[in-house]
Amino acid sequence: TFLQREKARLDGSAKLLESVSFKSVLARGYALVRDGAGAPVMEAAAATVATMARALSAEERVRSGPPEELRKALAGDDDDLRLWALELARERKPRDLVDDIGKLLGSQDADVRERALGALLAIGDPRAASAIADHARTDDLQFLRNAIDAVAALGGQDAIDWLEFLAG
Repeated sequence: TFLQREKARLDGSAKLLESVSFKSVLARGYALVRDGAGAPVMEAAAATVATMARALSAEERVRSGPPEELRKALAGDDDDLRLWALELARERKPRDLVDDIGKLLGSQDADVRERALGALLAIGDPRAASAIADHARTDDLQFLRNAIDAVAALGGQDAIDWLEFLAG
């Protein structure tokens, strides 16, 4: 009948409309990318370039900015920028950031922990020994070995106390 044909045509149109809906497209693995102003980016290349430009701008701000920019990058949410900041700290050896870097030794990310340890060792401030000792864990033997080496290299009374505790 006419009504059955119209219902079938309408059902088909509804299925087609649903298949290209916003939610269906996202469910198939596509992503919605927004630019810095929150507007959707319509082309993949534009999204990639925009993302890279923001990352490079952030890195340049940390590299050439005042020391406070380095501190903000260490404490921020951007993992790549944090790793970049740890490399800069390793090069610059900012003693005033020992405590900030020491906090990163508690990160769940092994790369962040190792780079933080490397930065503290490069800075060479014996105050870092207590932060390293506080975050050394027996469930990560490689980090524990590296922590022992770093604390021994840093020296100081905290280092001696911790190493004697481990030896005892």
